[in-house]
Amino acid sequence: MKDLRRYIRNILLERTESGRSYPVNFSGFLEMVKQHQNDIWVFFDTETTGLYYKEKQVQATEVAAVAYNNNGFATKPSLVEDGTFHMKIALQPDTISYMEQEPEQYDDPFKKTIKQLLVMTQYEDGPVEKSTPEEVAREFTIYLDDMKAIATAQGGKVRLIAQNAVFDIGIMNHLYSRSGVPLPQDTVWDTKAVFQRYFRETLDYLENKSKFPLSAQDQSIIDSLKKEGKWGPYISSSLGDLIDAFDIGGGENWHTAIADVQLTMEALFAVVQYLKRKGKFLKQRKTKPFNPSAGDPYSYRR
Repeated sequence: MKDLRRYIRNILLERTESGRSYPVNFSGFLEMVKQHQNDIWVFFDTETTGLYYKEKQVQATEVAAVAYNNNGFATKPSLVEDGTFHMKIALQPDTISYMEQEPEQYDDPFKKTIKQLLVMTQYEDGPVEKSTPEEVAREFTIYLDDMKAIATAQGGKVRLIAQNAVFDIGIMNHLYSRSGVPLPQDTVWDTKAVFQRYFRETLDYLENKSKFPLSAQDQSIIDSLKKEGKWGPYISSSLGDLIDAFDIGGGENWHTAIADVQLTMEALFAVVQYLKRKGKFLKQRKTKPFNPSAGDPYSYRR
């Protein structure tokens, strides 16, 4: 298990560049969002045939993105016209060859075969045709260029945003490098950083340190997110748990890239609005230093 954790950590650190940290408190985060209110935020997600993307059989199977005018999060972000990207990727020879040798299922209930992953992510569902990795990489670059043109016209830039971005960036880096297509050079932010840095810290404060009793909403959210882990109870920041906690519709299709993109935006907006309602005393609370490998802003550039 220790070797597995070290392997995962090395992959994450190799693909992560430490950038400027998120603000140390929520009021600073709100100010940062306000400064980027003219930006277009492109929420994106990938689906894959596995976690360890250095292995030959692991590839992206789906890439989806939805562009939003973020409006400084004063109101719910609005869709950019023609701002949706969605392509599925044909299974490559190394993946197909590996699938032929895999068992129907593994003894470990947490380990899924490629066939099981394809079913879970609805790879064969819908009319979306399968394209080559090179086609997807080139089309995604064109899509980003189109969004940049719109952002520039309104005095902003494009910001790529994902839940647990270090994983999706690793997948996208491999997609581009295997295709021989130049990598985009765009800044990426991680919603999981917001959920962990401000939201989870706030819930912990409300439950364990505040002198005021929990409201019914606070208690309901905490109950929905509290999980029992190897080292005891913890507050989950996973997308699936967040959409349940805030009763966000559309969760029945999560684990498909296009649904996850939309749900990520909805969850981020819900969390930001929740934290705004908590008042200035929470906005000023300073949180612990943030670990770059868990989602500091960084870019595709290596």
